[in-house]
Amino acid sequence: MRRAGAAALLIGSMIVAGPALAGEPSAMVEDISSSRDDVQMMDYLEPGQTITLAPGEILTLGYFLSCAQETITGGTVTIGDMQSDVSGGTVETAYVSCDDQVVTLSASQQQEAGTTVMRPGNPCDSLVPDVVVYDVSPLVRLTEPAASVEYVDACSAGTGQWTTIGAAEGLADFRTAGIALVPGQTYLIRRGDRTLTVLVSKLAEAQAVALIARLVPL
Repeated sequence: MRRAGAAALLIGSMIVAGPALAGEPSAMVEDISSSRDDVQMMDYLEPGQTITLAPGEILTLGYFLSCAQETITGGTVTIGDMQSDVSGGTVETAYVSCDDQVVTLSASQQQEAGTTVMRPGNPCDSLVPDVVVYDVSPLVRLTEPAASVEYVDACSAGTGQWTTIGAAEGLADFRTAGIALVPGQTYLIRRGDRTLTVLVSKLAEAQAVALIARLVPL
């Protein structure tokens, strides 16, 4: 189930979703106010992991299943399935629009997506998105090293020209490249022989704050 959460709901909002599977990340580090070796931006975190923050140190997390974005200041943080347990610190939570299935996009699913065959006729007719993003400028997180990724409007994949975006430190950021896609439109994004079908939600924003709102793991 893909979930479109309101951008600023209170902590008491009820979220119904299944727990993360064993060994599967439940959250991602969206920002960290200090330079650390153990926690860095874009790191995946699993339930049960703990992070100790210094007084005044700020950690921002995005939870995949609940679409919760937490801003945590100080204390000890224990990662959960859908939210953190924070001891000795403060936490502010907002719920954002995100694809709550993006973290389950395993290597085998990516391989399946990478072998998708475009059938004759309208190429948009039978496309099912692997990922839905809620920002017009996706952030592609590379699962294998690559210098660039390419994208094309899925409806013209057979005849359209693919556009290249450079990648650095495992990321290809459409926003940094100054590229805004069209809300409601489906695109193909590829890295080498791996291709994903990405739908830009009709609710997509131009400057979504949460990284999980625009994450594409490729």
